[in-house]
Amino acid sequence: MKDWLLVDRDYLRIPTKNKAPIRKDWSIPVNRYYKEPKNTLQLLKEYGEYGVRLGLFVKKDYHLGALIFRKPNDNLDWKKYFADLFPEISYTETEKGLYYWVLIKELPPNGTLRNFEGENLGEFYGSGKLVVGAGSKVGNFCYRWIKRQVSYLFLDTLQELQDWLALKKLNLVIKFSVEKKKLWISQKREKKEVKKSQKKSKCSSLKKVLNLPSKI
Repeated sequence: MKDWLLVDRDYLRIPTKNKAPIRKDWSIPVNRYYKEPKNTLQLLKEYGEYGVRLGLFVKKDYHLGALIFRKPNDNLDWKKYFADLFPEISYTETEKGLYYWVLIKELPPNGTLRNFEGENLGEFYGSGKLVVGAGSKVGNFCYRWIKRQVSYLFLDTLQELQDWLALKKLNLVIKFSVEKKKLWISQKREKKEVKKSQKKSKCSSLKKVLNLPSKI
């Protein structure tokens, strides 16, 4: 469970009961998020389960998201099919499927995962969502962390995620409202401006240290 330490953080842990958050203030705005003092083992002992909040930073510049796959019918062994999609990446087994952790810089809006035939196979979850954590027992089912070579999928952009899924004949379908699309584009621009400003600041500081002219 060493790899699980990345998501075992006070601002990500959520007490749950029957997969629903016990606290109503778990998703209030950034900088005022509820922080859970109990670790996952303590939550499991008290409630038998816990949730992991998505959409926040867990590494420098990387948000935590999840690719969640659920069986659409009983025609085949869907868990094996989902597990074979990305054979090197660790996953958490759920009642109806499994999920993979995604660490991504450009956090996409939540969306639907479909195969090329248009069949719904699951979702991408990010901001405002949570998943049930490994070790949780809901009813008679225990969520299991299946360790493989790679613990998380690391990506930079939404396009990279979509290209990566396309290799497995999957589409990530995002339904933007006009307002959400404008907000998402605005947030992307703000992040670029912040990075640009930080880069200029570093260059300016370096010139001062080296006693270089402002224009070279």
